[in-house]
Amino acid sequence: MDASERRSVFITGAASGIGAATARHFAAHGWFVGLYDLNAQGASELAREMGSENCAAGPLDVRDELSWAAAAASFDRATCGRLDVLINNAGLLAIGPLGETPTERLRNIIQVNLMGPILGIRACLPLLMATPGSRIVNVASIAGLRALPDGAVYSSSKFGLRGLSEALRDELKPAGISVSTIYPAFVATPMMSVGDDHVTTSLLERLDAVGFNLYAPQTVAEAILRAVERQSDEVGAGGQARLIRTLAAVCPPLLSVLWWFGEMKARRSAR
Repeated sequence: MDASERRSVFITGAASGIGAATARHFAAHGWFVGLYDLNAQGASELAREMGSENCAAGPLDVRDELSWAAAAASFDRATCGRLDVLINNAGLLAIGPLGETPTERLRNIIQVNLMGPILGIRACLPLLMATPGSRIVNVASIAGLRALPDGAVYSSSKFGLRGLSEALRDELKPAGISVSTIYPAFVATPMMSVGDDHVTTSLLERLDAVGFNLYAPQTVAEAILRAVERQSDEVGAGGQARLIRTLAAVCPPLLSVLWWFGEMKARRSAR
């Protein structure tokens, strides 16, 4: 089947973690997949694994408007103008006291996690508008439902992504474009290992004390495809994320109380 006749998906941050798992999952269900990542070599290696008949790959710095334009044009050529689903998955994590985190790291969090999706949606709008029933999927986090202590800027970026999704859900509806927001809990990806080893270890110990599990990237990939197939506006990826999303929607005070108890438990365990 020609690429222009298959459902197509464009994935940012596709070279590893959630992005790579999602690419493989969609391809296994017959989709033509766009693999775009700042790690162009990683995206190319995944493309070789998946086969050129199933995907297109290229470099993408989601912070850069020109990079987005080039990636969108590349995907346009590969699919003859078809884009069924845009998945804004690329992300950065920074955990630690605000005053102790380098400014450049904080700036990158906002640029990648929030401005990246904004620039990407703008760059891909012509393709999305030309494809009937198209959808944008923004991969947020449970930190976009309840702010993460020592993760002020990361949480801000994910709350912002949640707001972007809500606004565009209404704005783009007349154009026939739907918007989904995915809320993963904590996932075992390379992002969890980025940065200061002490900070990463501290975060993992804290999550363990609170009772959070690290989910496999495949859990999120499956949640994303379900959201697309069921045309869902919001989806929690993993049991804990689904619980937090439900509490955030129906009883925010209870979520705050449970979160507080978890924090107290984590602090006692750290002593």
